Amino acid sequence: MFAPFINKKWFYNFASVISILCAIIFFAYPGAGFTNKYIIFENLYSIVTHSLFFVGSFLIVTLGLAEFNYRNVKNELICVGGLVIYSILEMFVLTKNAKGDPLELDPFYVLANNEVQEIVGLNSHALYLVLYVLFMVIYFGAFYFFSRKKVK
Repeated sequence: MFAPFINKKWFYNFASVISILCAIIFFAYPGAGFTNKYIIFENLYSIVTHSLFFVGSFLIVTLGLAEFNYRNVKNELICVGGLVIYSILEMFVLTKNAKGDPLELDPFYVLANNEVQEIVGLNSHALYLVLYVLFMVIYFGAFYFFSRKKVK
């Protein structure tokens, strides 16, 4: 959502890759977004937001605002690192809500015995993390691999 305000190619790259991943996970994995029996405002808000992420990421790529060049991937990796640091802070620092009740936050589904690990059916958390990292590398790499321009 901030990409048009920052207006840098590398941030458009980061925004499109992350936005489409968030939207796909939200709509494909029911535990990520649809946790109530009925659609309440919080669910409606999330549905609209993730739909905008999905449409916006495709628009960024198709309108040519993003330019995936693997030689200039440094800034995108810094943004991914910042997102990982924020996720770690969210999991381990923001541990209680306003009422003092403990929060169970795992925004990237990386902690042991999470729902995704149970769905995949892996007993080994180390193997799950290796497959998780491998998936993320392939996912991010696919954008850069398929956007290479052929030099004649």
